[in-house]
Amino acid sequence: QQQQQQQQQQRGQHHAYTTSGIDNHKSFGFNRSAQLQVQNTNIRKPSITPRANPTYMQQQQNQSQSKPKNKTSGDIPNMGYVYIGSRMSQLISHIGLSDREVEENQNRIKASIADILKSEKNFAGFDVVEYGSSSHKLFIKDYSDFDFCIRCKKLGMSHDEAIEYIATTLSETKKTEFQSVKVIDAIKDSVHGYNIKDINHLSFFDKKSGRSVDLVLNNLPEIGSSRFIEAYESIDPRFALLCRVVKYWAQQRKINSPLNGTLSTYSLVLMVINFLQLRRVLPTLSIMVDRSTGLSPWSTQDD
Repeated sequence: QQQQQQQQQQRGQHHAYTTSGIDNHKSFGFNRSAQLQVQNTNIRKPSITPRANPTYMQQQQNQSQSKPKNKTSGDIPNMGYVYIGSRMSQLISHIGLSDREVEENQNRIKASIADILKSEKNFAGFDVVEYGSSSHKLFIKDYSDFDFCIRCKKLGMSHDEAIEYIATTLSETKKTEFQSVKVIDAIKDSVHGYNIKDINHLSFFDKKSGRSVDLVLNNLPEIGSSRFIEAYESIDPRFALLCRVVKYWAQQRKINSPLNGTLSTYSLVLMVINFLQLRRVLPTLSIMVDRSTGLSPWSTQDD
């Protein structure tokens, strides 16, 4: 044992870079030539990124403030406040549709659904609510669909009868707009029936936009989830940009299909939220409560 201690002491004296050497030699360094080599290697070059260039940042902010704001002019938020790489910008432009085009199609489909219900007494006091990717800037070209929910507190027929009525009426009166109207009545074929008892809903194809449409009835939990995401999107526009890219990446790798046992878009978005929360980009909405009402900013009282 004494011999082993002597060997450890010798290693500490002659090899300062070992653990024992560091413990016994608090101050040690390289020779002069090694120090010069490290200095030459670690010379910092000035950054050319926009964030490191105050003049560029000021110019962009001045330009953004002088231009009139147009919320529907495109997919990418005002570049005076949000900076993304050129390759990311090209990707977002490639995979996304303009906000104006998405909104126009959304309003048109919503009006057509409301048109077939406004004269039906069994749907007194109804309204049609849009939600999902088309409502909070996550719509992706060739992948996303439109989601709508009919809210009716005084429904004059059963849930299944109402769905059958809507399916028949859409097929007969909206042939020029929609096709392939079908009722989804099995949980294995549905992505909307996990939170409610009545899973029956409609799926049809919109001819003008070339996208499918899902129409549910009184599925209020999904509206709440959509508003939850929309609240985060309103805090930082980078959130929607990152979600859109992650969703596109998952689609390309075929891991964004819950009917096939992979992740839903909502699951992907929750992971993006957690990622940004850990980096203190997004807050935790559950702790942002109005003390007078006990409600979070994203909660609503009409559901």
